[in-house]
Amino acid sequence: MQIIQNNLDFLRRYGYSDNIKAEKAIAMLLITRRHELRTIAESVLTHIPGQIILSEWSEFILHMCLDVEECFSIWKGDIEPSQNFYFKSFVILRQFSKGKTSMNQLTHFLNLAYSIAQEFRVIYKRME
Repeated sequence: MQIIQNNLDFLRRYGYSDNIKAEKAIAMLLITRRHELRTIAESVLTHIPGQIILSEWSEFILHMCLDVEECFSIWKGDIEPSQNFYFKSFVILRQFSKGKTSMNQLTHFLNLAYSIAQEFRVIYKRME
């Protein structure tokens, strides 16, 4: 799991400072939500061939999911927006919108990303 070890720095920004817990939580998330993570990865990372190795992309997709969760909290008014919030929101919407033909499809992927972020949060808290 060398790839996970190198890419866990982004999790500190969201309050996940224990790399060992985060690594275990990501592994558990891959077990329970492999299909959903793959679906998002194939949609967002369209330049990757169909036979992607999920473990290489799972941290990137998790990062996007955590960004979706953070943006939703800001949109609801729970958190004050940062200086780059509007740009980040636009980039997230743009990335998730690629290849979609309706708002329903976009909403489905945003809901999927949000639920993955929520599940990661629960798994991380339950880790010892």
